[in-house]
Amino acid sequence: MTRAPSAELAAQATDSIARDPLFIIGTGRCGSTVFHDLLAYHPQLTWFTALANKYPRQPRRNSRLVGLVALPGVGRVVRRKFAPVEAWPMWEHYFRGFSAPCRDLTAADAFPYAVSSLRSMARSYVTRRRPQLLCKITGWPRLGFLHAVFPNARFINVIRDGRAVASSLLRVKFWLGWRGPEAWTMGPLSAEQNERWQKYERSFVALAGLEWEILMDAYERAKQSIPADRLMEIRYENLCADPLGQVRAATEFAGLPWSAQLERNIALLPLTSQNDKWKQGLSPAQQEILTDCLRPSLARWGYPA
Repeated sequence: MTRAPSAELAAQATDSIARDPLFIIGTGRCGSTVFHDLLAYHPQLTWFTALANKYPRQPRRNSRLVGLVALPGVGRVVRRKFAPVEAWPMWEHYFRGFSAPCRDLTAADAFPYAVSSLRSMARSYVTRRRPQLLCKITGWPRLGFLHAVFPNARFINVIRDGRAVASSLLRVKFWLGWRGPEAWTMGPLSAEQNERWQKYERSFVALAGLEWEILMDAYERAKQSIPADRLMEIRYENLCADPLGQVRAATEFAGLPWSAQLERNIALLPLTSQNDKWKQGLSPAQQEILTDCLRPSLARWGYPA
């Protein structure tokens, strides 16, 4: 079907002002969700709602809904009912295999059809008032792949103590570690990691910690594949201690103007660090296993045990 001239002109206008997305990445269970929720209050950012998953081929449904957030009296209701989401089904619609690969995605996986499809998708979801797409992608960092698709995209990685991440993984229904390394999506353990796992009698606590280690190692490799000025790191504990300062730094990094609307909403959402909650969720023996298993990696990422 041929689009009407007005629709064609509107699409061209959106293409001309659309910016490459801003990505929030992290291992999962790292505080990326709360950071995503806060940053999504910026009036120039578009984000995915459940409508993007339900209607991936009808991006205007999502865009119109996000636009309602700015309306007095309506916005808070809309935001409560349609919070920002990771939108895995939407990503899968445009590139099969994106959501759960057995290894990190790199620039070598950026097939021409995927580049074209994902660039078109990103343009179709933004509007003139909200010209930049905010995306949260957890698990594998996918930095090399996403940089190949969106060369001007920026990335913010949320980093958290691996013990807090591991303890949280053990309590979520989507963790696949119960099946063992042969059946999860992290790929095989290295010989050294497998030896460590066997040392703790194949402890699931240790395995959850090793998932965090695998993903952080993948991130350390992947960040070498993109320009340093395209990547920012924030710490979960710093975000909780100073959400206003951390979000302001993120907007400066992304080239976004500061927003009074964003500041007001940050003030309404006080945060308390849950970094020590893993000690309540695990027995003393389990705490010792997790800390001992991850000791070198914890120290490398600034969490000495």
